[in-house]
Amino acid sequence: MFITRLIYCSELSGVDKDAITNILQVSRQKNAKAGITGMLLFNGVYFLQCLEGSRDAVNETYHRIVHDNRHSRPVLLTCEELSQRDFTDWDMAYVPWTAEIRSIVRCFSVDDEFDPYKLGAQSAIGLFRALRDRLPDNEFWSKPLQTA
Repeated sequence: MFITRLIYCSELSGVDKDAITNILQVSRQKNAKAGITGMLLFNGVYFLQCLEGSRDAVNETYHRIVHDNRHSRPVLLTCEELSQRDFTDWDMAYVPWTAEIRSIVRCFSVDDEFDPYKLGAQSAIGLFRALRDRLPDNEFWSKPLQTA
C-alpha cells in the first residue's frame, strides 16, 4: 500500500487568527479517524499544511479544506505517492510562528518574508522535514494551541 502526501497553502479568511485553535482541534479529531497524519504551519496570515494518508482520506480532507470559508486562495503545491509517511507520530503537528521557526523557514524561502505561495514543491517538503527533524521534542507538536 502506498501513502499519498499533499501539501497546500492558503490564507486565513473571515475570522481572526484565534480560530486556529478550533481548526486544530477539529482537524486532529477528523484526521485521527481518517488515518491522516501531517503538519500545519501558521504565521497568523498563511497556512502551509502537509497531509499524509490514503488517497481517499487525503482527497476528502483537502476537499473539505478548499470549501472551508476560513481558508481563502487555496493552492495545491504538490500531491504524490510515498512508500512511507514522513509524519508518523502526529495526527496534526502544529508549528506556531516563533523566531526559531522563522529562521528555519528563511532557509527555504525566496525572500525574507514567509509567503508559501512562492514555495516550490521541493522547498515545501524540505521545510516540513527540517521542522520535523530539528524540533521533535518541542511541546507544541501534539498539544492544542494555547491562546493568550
